[in-house]
Amino acid sequence: KGEEGMEPLRLQWNGFEPTDGSRGEDLAEFVATSEDAVESLLEQTRGTRDRMRGLINRMKADGTESERTVTELNGHVERLSEDLTMLQRKHEESLKQFAEDRTALQRRVETEKLMLQSKLDAKYQAEMDCLAQARKDIKKLTTDLAERDARIKS
Repeated sequence: KGEEGMEPLRLQWNGFEPTDGSRGEDLAEFVATSEDAVESLLEQTRGTRDRMRGLINRMKADGTESERTVTELNGHVERLSEDLTMLQRKHEESLKQFAEDRTALQRRVETEKLMLQSKLDAKYQAEMDCLAQARKDIKKLTTDLAERDARIKS
């Protein structure tokens, strides 16, 4: 008996279609064997269909898992990119701060150098003044001594 809307299945046995019941036993055996074969094919088809559905479901699950993994990896890449951006910004800020500190230190060194030079110049000048005074004093003492010697001799 066929499905709704389908022609009934007609079996032929070696091209022979008995009409008078002859060879009916052989035909009955053929029909029984054919029904078993058809049933076996249906079972195999159902099994294949079930395996295919399982395979498709596994592929979908694998695809979903892959999408999830890709999404997680994209998240990691995004966080790493943000971290890299933050590190670059901090590096730039550190370089800027270093440049500012170096400039301030250079100014301080120049200021200290000028102060030390000024102190050194002042000390040198004081020493030169002292030396000049000592020369005057020596000259005066020499003159005074010469006058005294002259007075003593006269």
